[in-house]
Amino acid sequence: LIERAILVELLRTVWGGMSASQQANVDLIIAGRPFNSMPEPAMAVLALLDALQPDPDDGVVELVLDVDGLVGAAGALGERSPALAADVVEHDLVHPFATAIVVRGVGTDGQLAVRGEVRQANGEVSRFTVSHGSIHKIKIDPNETATLSLICEEGCTIGGHNQLSDIAISRPASMSACV
Repeated sequence: LIERAILVELLRTVWGGMSASQQANVDLIIAGRPFNSMPEPAMAVLALLDALQPDPDDGVVELVLDVDGLVGAAGALGERSPALAADVVEHDLVHPFATAIVVRGVGTDGQLAVRGEVRQANGEVSRFTVSHGSIHKIKIDPNETATLSLICEEGCTIGGHNQLSDIAISRPASMSACV
């Protein structure tokens, strides 16, 4: 946990010094080697969200891992062949490991912010709630599909909307509703 705290503070400091940090509309986060070595993917998700505090316009942030450390090489390749670099990134570089749904709103820790429902392809339905100051992880089994619906409590929104309905989840992923 100490290493995670140091990494979060380092990333937060570096990100805060970049002009890009002034633009909170981040909808894709690519994480490299320090995050690949974390014992649980959930720890990497928490560290990235804690450090970067994304606030995307549509409320959804994709998190991917660069497990082979190829981001730099792909950038160099892009100088010569943008199409080839894009192909490498799309098919070989990124490994989606989480999608975070960011809920905006003001409330006290523990106060209800979102109610949700996950419908598995096999018909199984599970309901959950997310309070201010917490994260709820929804694990989807590999090669399964599910549909996610969220309803915000008064004063909360996801991408400017009070609810999101029938969000298809069709890849191995963990979904997190982050408040």
